[in-house]
Amino acid sequence: MDEVREEFLLFINLGGIVDWTRILDAKPAVVSFFSDDEGNLCVKRKAAMPGDEGRFFDLFDPEPIVRDGMLYGVTTDEHGAPNVIRARIENP
Repeated sequence: MDEVREEFLLFINLGGIVDWTRILDAKPAVVSFFSDDEGNLCVKRKAAMPGDEGRFFDLFDPEPIVRDGMLYGVTTDEHGAPNVIRARIENP
């Protein structure tokens, strides 16, 4: 959280007010999304270790996949933006 506070330091010093209850303690692991010409969703992840920047992408096929009781797939929201979904499959 100290790193986040440092990013807002200039804003605060200029009189800005930050509602810290709306600031997350952790940053998302995802940097960006894009889709390729075959309809796959490509997700650029943050580097796991220094020096790995820009090398981590997850590729999601438009067809759903089931692994270890979880369903993975790509859907679109009301604006047409792609979203990765993960759902647990449970027997009744």
